[in-house]
Amino acid sequence: MRSRPGRRRRWQPSQGRGETRTPTISAACGARRGFALGLLALLVTSVCGCTAAPGPPTTGRPLRLVLNGLAGGQQAGFLYARALGYYAAEGIDVQVDESRGSTDAVARVASGRSDVAVADALAIVRARASGAPVTAVSTVFQVPRYMIFSRPDQPVRQPGDLRGKQVGISATTASADDLGRALFATLLARNGLDDVTVVELQPAELVPSLHSGRVAAIVGRMDFEALQFQRLSQAVVATSFADLGLDAAGLSLVVRDDLIQGDPALVAGVVRASLRGWAAARQDPAHAARAVVEQFLAGMDEDVAGPLESDLAALCGPHNAVLGLPVAASWMVTEQVAGALGSPLPATAAIYTDRFVPADAPPCPG
Repeated sequence: MRSRPGRRRRWQPSQGRGETRTPTISAACGARRGFALGLLALLVTSVCGCTAAPGPPTTGRPLRLVLNGLAGGQQAGFLYARALGYYAAEGIDVQVDESRGSTDAVARVASGRSDVAVADALAIVRARASGAPVTAVSTVFQVPRYMIFSRPDQPVRQPGDLRGKQVGISATTASADDLGRALFATLLARNGLDDVTVVELQPAELVPSLHSGRVAAIVGRMDFEALQFQRLSQAVVATSFADLGLDAAGLSLVVRDDLIQGDPALVAGVVRASLRGWAAARQDPAHAARAVVEQFLAGMDEDVAGPLESDLAALCGPHNAVLGLPVAASWMVTEQVAGALGSPLPATAAIYTDRFVPADAPPCPG
C-alpha cells in the first residue's frame, strides 16, 4: 500500500464527520448545529459534555449512560427508549450524557464516572487491551458504518476491484476516523493489494475528490458522506466493508466488570430497554429523531433523521438473526482490525459477552 498526501493547503477547521465535534459558534448545549453548520463550522478537538433534559420523575435505580460523542442519529435508539419509558419500565432512572467520543466514553465507565457507555468496538478492544475492567454486553451496530464509495465507471464491488486505484481517505487524526483507516488497511493486507495508492485528504475534500475524478474511490460513512452524495444527486457505488468480508462489530454497550458481577439484572435491563428503543426507532425514525432534538436541543429534526435512517442499516448484517447479538466472528474481525493499527490485543472472550441479550430480542429483517 502506497500513501501520499493530498495537495498542500493552509489548515482549516475540519468537518464534523466523526464522534468528536464541537460547535464553534457557542460552547453552550443549546447552541447546537444544523447540518449546514456541521459541514462548515465544527472542530474535532473538543466537545461540550452535555446531559439530556430530565425525563419524567421515576423512582428507579439511578444510572448514567454516556454516549459516544454528541447526541445525534447514531444514538437515537437510546434516547427514544428513554422517551418511551423503556428504561423506567426496567426500574432504571437513566441520565444520558454526551462525551468526546468512544475513547472518552469507555474511559468514563472504566473510572466509574458512568455506568454504561455507547462506544465503538475498536475503542473497547483498545481499552480492554490496556487493562480497563470493561466488557461489551451488546453490539447495537452489527456491521461497520464505513463504506467504500466509488465512481460508477470504476466500481468497487469486491476487493480485487481496488487494484491499481487511487483511494482517498481522511487525513484527520481524530480517533473516530481510526476505524475507517484500520478497516481499509486490513482489507488491503488480507487481499494482498499492494498496488493501491492511498491519497490522504482533508475530510472536506473526500466527496469533491471523488466527484472530480481525482481519486477512483474514497473511504467514508453511510451516515455522512453517503448523505452528501444524496444531496448532490451524485451517482456512486457504495460497498460496505461487511460486503467486502470484514464483518467487524460496531457501536456497542459497554459496562464495568464489577457491575456485571454485582448487578447482572440491571445490566440485562439496560440491554433489553436499549434494544427495544432501537426496534422502535427502526419502525418510526421520525419520532426517534424528535426524541433526540427534544432531549438535547440537537438542531432540526431532519438533521437527526437523515443520519438515523442511514444508520438503521447497520443494526443487522447478512448473518444476524436478532438485534444486539453479533455473529461470533465479528469480534475476532474487530481484533484483526485493531491489530492493523498496532494495538495490543486481549483474549476475545474478555471483550464481549452475549449473556445479556434477551431471548426475545427484536428480530432482524428477513
